[in-house]
Amino acid sequence: MTQANFSPDSQEPTEEAYLRSGRPHQGLHLTASRHAPRLHWDNVHVRWTLARWRTVLFSDCTMLMAESVFGTVLVSVMLRLLSCDGGSWGGSVMVWAGICHGHCTRLHFINANLNAQRYRDEILRPIVASFVELHHVTFQQDNARPHIARICRDFLEEEDILVLN
Repeated sequence: MTQANFSPDSQEPTEEAYLRSGRPHQGLHLTASRHAPRLHWDNVHVRWTLARWRTVLFSDCTMLMAESVFGTVLVSVMLRLLSCDGGSWGGSVMVWAGICHGHCTRLHFINANLNAQRYRDEILRPIVASFVELHHVTFQQDNARPHIARICRDFLEEEDILVLN
């Protein structure tokens, strides 16, 4: 586990908090069938200007997990305030956010498993659709199963939200 908490008095990590990921990151294994589409995508977008990349809304979900003895970790405080972990100092919370040049969406806390319908109803409809309409950006998301499900693709198409594929 990695020590990742900093005390307000110094820039040295404190020993009370240990943050860890839910599972180790495993990079995408590029098989021949995955390599060709990825190379094509790279070739299409390599000549984009900085101005064009500034009009892309990048989004991601992540699971924040915390273990703390004294409760000084921001994540632990968030978990306790949100009561996502039953009041104990350990636990986890999933968060979703989007960011583009000069703007960001509000942070959305997901307190249970995220499926395609919840993704559409809790994130795409209230957050992404209004953000895209207000800032006129192209939406970029990862290929997580809830994100690429038919109901989400249909919703994005119905709302005329451009998705960077």
